[in-house]
Amino acid sequence: MSSTANIRSLLSRIRKLEREVVVLRSENELLKSKLGPARWRFDGRKAEQFIQTLIGGEIKRRSSPFDLILPSGKTFEIKYSNLNPAVDTEITLRWNWRHILGSNGSKRFDQLLLLGTQDPQYRNYYDDPESPCVIFDVPFRDVDSLMCGSLIWINTNPVRFRRAVHRELICKYQITRKALVERYRERVGSEVDPDPRRVK
Repeated sequence: MSSTANIRSLLSRIRKLEREVVVLRSENELLKSKLGPARWRFDGRKAEQFIQTLIGGEIKRRSSPFDLILPSGKTFEIKYSNLNPAVDTEITLRWNWRHILGSNGSKRFDQLLLLGTQDPQYRNYYDDPESPCVIFDVPFRDVDSLMCGSLIWINTNPVRFRRAVHRELICKYQITRKALVERYRERVGSEVDPDPRRVK
């Protein structure tokens, strides 16, 4: 193998390791906030911080038309859902992401990141079973087609689909933490040094 090929191989390996470090760092921060064997202290703000540890960027104020912006100018709206009962008599659970475009429908952004707490009964069927949450990455142009009124909702079963929106989110927009890092994290100027005091 030539020296040039060796260098390319090493650079590729370095980039892969950098992505893995970012994912492990975010996981470590969340482990500090773990409550008991299977509960996570997660809310909208923690979801924003979780995404920030993965892709960098700046978290904006509540009044902003988006939640996070990268140095390149790419913007993200980040929504989080706990597990919610779908029907009282069934074990099926649901993710509900409300007010996707804000209370007055005026929010504008490049990407919508939907985060939902992992459903333990299906954990091994999600793309990233070790993640504390399932992540969906939706371009703004596709958001309207997924909405039901002002919200987006699907049940947590990743293999049995009853609605087109459910199938589309699971099969088309689901993304792992590593893939999210590879897709959006910028190598220069966006490095975040998470302060463990912020994620408790």
